[in-house]
Amino acid sequence: MVEWFDDLKLGMHFRSGEVTVSKEDIIRFAAEYDPQPFHLDEEAAKKTILGGLAASGWHTAAIAMRLAASSRPFGPPGNGDAASTVTQWFCEFGASATGHTAYALCCDTI
Repeated sequence: MVEWFDDLKLGMHFRSGEVTVSKEDIIRFAAEYDPQPFHLDEEAAKKTILGGLAASGWHTAAIAMRLAASSRPFGPPGNGDAASTVTQWFCEFGASATGHTAYALCCDTI
């Protein structure tokens, strides 16, 4: 864990713990916050570009935030706010998928 931003060096990498998301988790989140067919209905989702049920990007972002808060790669609470970066979706997150968050220091300005 990095205690101070002065300790950060370009190229440093950080990794959180993991979380597994169930089909029920995906549907429950989508029903309340992102009710689109590919998040709610397995059969409808098969006919989309995703090819199957997939977690909402908002669900994935909420999980990533929880993992980041738990792993605290940038020291004590409050420091992480200044370290926020652009989020990129590298792949869909389907039922029973297990994922983690990873951080890389890519620039020296905030």
